Amino acid sequence: MKLVFYIASLLFSIKPIDSKILISVNNSSPIYESTIKITKGEKVTLTTENAGKWVEIKPVLKEYDNLSEGIHTIKEIFYNVNEVEKNEHNKIITFSNLSPGTYYYGRFKTSITSLKSKKPIHFEHNNIVQIIVRENNSYTGVLTELLNLPFIIPPKTISDYGHQTDLCIGTDCAELAIYGMRRWGYEIPYCGPKKIYKYLNKTQNIKPGVLLHFGFQVSVLYEDKGVIGKIDKEDLLIHAFEDKVEIKEIGKTKLFHLPYDIFEWNL
Repeated sequence: MKLVFYIASLLFSIKPIDSKILISVNNSSPIYESTIKITKGEKVTLTTENAGKWVEIKPVLKEYDNLSEGIHTIKEIFYNVNEVEKNEHNKIITFSNLSPGTYYYGRFKTSITSLKSKKPIHFEHNNIVQIIVRENNSYTGVLTELLNLPFIIPPKTISDYGHQTDLCIGTDCAELAIYGMRRWGYEIPYCGPKKIYKYLNKTQNIKPGVLLHFGFQVSVLYEDKGVIGKIDKEDLLIHAFEDKVEIKEIGKTKLFHLPYDIFEWNL
């Protein structure tokens, strides 16, 4: 009996290896949240009670095929874990000017170099937080929240958590375009490049936010940089293509010279 009580007391005395993280935005009171959305330029401070090493967790950017093993497949996402420089023993770390995109930061006492999970890692581990940064509140601005994320074909709903695109875990081409409208409050279902047509109208009004539909691929015009009012190789697209979400000149993609139609949202 004494042995049982000793083991029980020993188990309860063991402290968790990693502690939860508190988030503060622009010097607000710290709160315990697993994820937070901010605008570029806002200051984020992360705080923990225990000493340890701050790390950045980055998804491996590649195509994750959710159809390869049947319609119920959800592939594990792989992540690399890298120590943030000059952070030894600091209980607080501050980011003053994160570029748009999705970031994961954590606090570990042990050496971990990689993670993998089908579920949102920031909900599965209380020592990891997700910081989602948008350029601004425009349609193309909120699309930038998905930068730094991998290509998932197609992203799916994870039981008890939600859709992978809404969770900012990863996305594909059409779902990225739809994400911006959902962030604006429109109840558009995630539906892929074939079914997205029903929510679009053809247009010749070239401006940021119009969709270039290549049939198999949907891209969004981020900036009209060449001849204004014309699609040319200098124009910037924001899209999920091949292995990741990125902003890139159309002339530097494999899409250049392929036929496309131009659409705007009909909502």
